[in-house]
Amino acid sequence: MKHAIYPEKQGTPTATSADANYPVTNLTDNNYRKKLWKAVASVQTATITVPISANASVISLHNTNASSATVVAKDHGGIVVKTTNFILSGGSRTYDRFWFEYATQTSSHTVEITLSTTATTVEAGIVRAGTLATFSNPQYGANQSPRDFSIKKQLRNGAVYTKKLEIVRAYSYSMDLVRDTKFNDLIDLYNYYGPDPFAMLIDDEVGDDNYWCLFGAFDSEPQGSHSYPSDSVVSISLLEAV
Repeated sequence: MKHAIYPEKQGTPTATSADANYPVTNLTDNNYRKKLWKAVASVQTATITVPISANASVISLHNTNASSATVVAKDHGGIVVKTTNFILSGGSRTYDRFWFEYATQTSSHTVEITLSTTATTVEAGIVRAGTLATFSNPQYGANQSPRDFSIKKQLRNGAVYTKKLEIVRAYSYSMDLVRDTKFNDLIDLYNYYGPDPFAMLIDDEVGDDNYWCLFGAFDSEPQGSHSYPSDSVVSISLLEAV
């Protein structure tokens, strides 16, 4: 991956609207597909404010039905640092997520996310913010595939019973990392998160960042081949969180 949010520095978000059954605290839970934040029924636009501690420079939101998002980073004094408008649907591709980087803030600060949807009620699944850990873009030949958790079972009469469940993204690729620094940093990241999901940007050179950002976990342990005097070729497998 090119970037990962590590360590995380988000605090407890607040929202201008929240259904009591789908509180805004769900945004910092790992179960982002099942435990959503939702605005009050029929509210199509709402603003989430995320407090973030010092030395952070990135925020990512996932599993939203918003058609657009306006993201505003503000410093400790409330001065706007950066503003970006994301069009998440209506173009050639629909996204349910975004990746937003801004200048590193050395003090605590906030990011305001205004989400608007054409659906009945606006919602989102996860938000993560923190330090921007940088590694390397994947080498050419990276693989991407859907991982399908749906049930498919052949019955005694020959018919097939199916039940569609979650279909998520899976990636596998290699990276070339300097062994004494970036490879060891990657192992530190793996030791920190283990099987737990985190927000990442897999590639920042090919296409839209919103396509390549992922809230997922290592599907297996990263493996490094120490084939060069100072570099290691690392094999990575990632799976989007279910």
